[in-house]
Amino acid sequence: MTDLMTNVARFPTRVTRYLLRKATRSSIRNEAARLTRESGLEPRYAEEASFWSTELAKLGYHTDAILERSIPDRMHACFPDVLDSLIDDVRRRTGQVPKVADVGSGPLSQLAHGAEIRRIDLTAIDPLGDVYLKLLRKYRYRIGYPFVASTGEDLTKAFPAATFDIVWMRNALDHATDPALVFRNLVSILKPSGYLVLGLFSREGTAEHFHGLHRNDMYLDGESRLMLQQAEEGGTVLGPPADVAAGLPIEVVQSTGPTPGVKEWIQIVWKKSSTTG
Repeated sequence: MTDLMTNVARFPTRVTRYLLRKATRSSIRNEAARLTRESGLEPRYAEEASFWSTELAKLGYHTDAILERSIPDRMHACFPDVLDSLIDDVRRRTGQVPKVADVGSGPLSQLAHGAEIRRIDLTAIDPLGDVYLKLLRKYRYRIGYPFVASTGEDLTKAFPAATFDIVWMRNALDHATDPALVFRNLVSILKPSGYLVLGLFSREGTAEHFHGLHRNDMYLDGESRLMLQQAEEGGTVLGPPADVAAGLPIEVVQSTGPTPGVKEWIQIVWKKSSTTG
């Protein structure tokens, strides 16, 4: 009887917490939509802004990841090992700290540790950059690197050719309106002999039923070519596959391929030719 009475007494508190949490999430979604409109972005970006706003408020499901990207003593845990040898190579060749772009970074770059210990000169780039900066201030996060608001399609307007020694993009290329154009721009802002590092899930469009930002399927074929198939606007019919790197002055130096299935992790590293600008 005592346990039953205790549970009954606690029930209103649990309901209150649930309703408060629900109201807070609704408020976050509304604010994200407003900030997206004010930044001049398409409404489809509001869902992404809402997701990250919820995470930054520590009301989501990835709190550990947020802490790893924002607390200096924990940042090393999420810094990608694949970059270590690339950074060392750039430093040996140039004698300088590598300039690194995290394109589609989200509000907190996975590469923050490198900037924190001054091993890299990091620039975070995201279409929602202006929105994220406002959210970071609101939730009192500190970042130690510049943040540039730009879509992948507009990268060459935001940066001159051959700006970065390493360009990093994780789980973002297939979200673009024109992934092939974005890929060309990634190569353009990369210095000769620089590295382009890409990570994403194969056939994410299929996995997400072509909802929201997920309008494209990408995968690695048996020759480590990054293939793209785009869905028609408002539909699920995929166009013919195209090699996004065809004709560009880069070659594959590392690859997880082939990854023709759905939700297989792709990680691929290209090196740009030393003889091109």
